[in-house]
Amino acid sequence: MKLTKIYQTLEHRNNNEEIENHGPYFCSLFYENKKIKTGAKTPWLGEGYYFWDTRLENAKWWGETIYKSKGYVICQTLYDAHSPLLYDLLGDLKSFDEFVSLAEEIKKKNKKKKLVSLLFFNI
Repeated sequence: MKLTKIYQTLEHRNNNEEIENHGPYFCSLFYENKKIKTGAKTPWLGEGYYFWDTRLENAKWWGETIYKSKGYVICQTLYDAHSPLLYDLLGDLKSFDEFVSLAEEIKKKNKKKKLVSLLFFNI
């Protein structure tokens, strides 16, 4: 087991108690009843939990970039970095290669000419 600090950046909605009781939050375009959330954006890597690994500065950067006008809250927790549920696109080349392979399959299935570029920021 390798415990690692992770951070989730959320829009500030004056709901700190709710965040403490119900976080972390799953990123989805739909409510549990399958209706589309009002004003929601499609998660860029699909539905799931989005965290910043280790670097609090990255979580702050996301808050300043995405939630600048409304403010943001950063939540911290720990996870096992050796978990089979982790899909590490930066530190695990096998996971990255698998991701690219799956993206190529989706591209073929959808008959797209381009594969969406991935940008990695070293902040």
